[in-house]
Amino acid sequence: MTNHYLEILDLGPGADEREIKASFRKLAKAYHPDVNKSPGAKQKFIEIHEAYKFLTAVGPKPNNEPINYDFDPRQKAYDEWRERAKAYARKKAREAEQEQQEMLTKIYAYFDYLAVLTIIFNLLLVMDYYLPGNVQHQQVVTIYRVLETNANGQSTYRYDDIQFDQFRLRIKKEDGLQLQGMESGEIVTTPILQTLKYADFARNNQVIRIFPAYNVYGLVTYLAPLLILLQLGYFWVSKKNQNKLTFLIAIFFASLCEVYLFFRFDAINNLHL
Repeated sequence: MTNHYLEILDLGPGADEREIKASFRKLAKAYHPDVNKSPGAKQKFIEIHEAYKFLTAVGPKPNNEPINYDFDPRQKAYDEWRERAKAYARKKAREAEQEQQEMLTKIYAYFDYLAVLTIIFNLLLVMDYYLPGNVQHQQVVTIYRVLETNANGQSTYRYDDIQFDQFRLRIKKEDGLQLQGMESGEIVTTPILQTLKYADFARNNQVIRIFPAYNVYGLVTYLAPLLILLQLGYFWVSKKNQNKLTFLIAIFFASLCEVYLFFRFDAINNLHL
């Protein structure tokens, strides 16, 4: 490794004290500010003195210890700067992590209430579905086709709407074919949310049970249990665990999907006139 101070005095590795002093006297005289009026002479003169002091300090020692010129102040300054930069980066990383944890703690505090409400809502859905339903006898006003138009402007017939006195029920067109000529039926709704579950029609001493094409309680079968499990996982995981945030995001979007589907399906199948 080259030595900065040896370079300043124009010396090579292994220079002894005599060579150091001779080179110092020569260069100090050449760059003395009283003699050399060039712009960099003063700074060069300072560097020459610094080099001389260092090299004479690390020269031969008692017990014939080896001379060590393996030192470069520029490298030392760079290493010190790197250590300060690393310490600063570690400090900033700790501060950022602490700020992130504080922000997540606040988010979790607000989300806890939403998670509890979501659990209650899903338990309510499950309970509402399995409790005995309310039965209402309704007259069939009309049955008409539902045409759905796609992005290309083409119409597709897949569903029928049965219009009762107080309800509208959307069913698959295959089910609609069974109900031709029916004048009345029994509508079964849930006891709490008054959501339509199915309709029974009697023909030739047989009961034809028709379920909505858009069934709100398909949520109970699939989405509600999933959400309850996600919420239990959310409350079980520690706030310092990154998986807690994953549970939060999954619950948030699944809950939005569930609420949208619930009100969307209910609007299609359970229109109170």
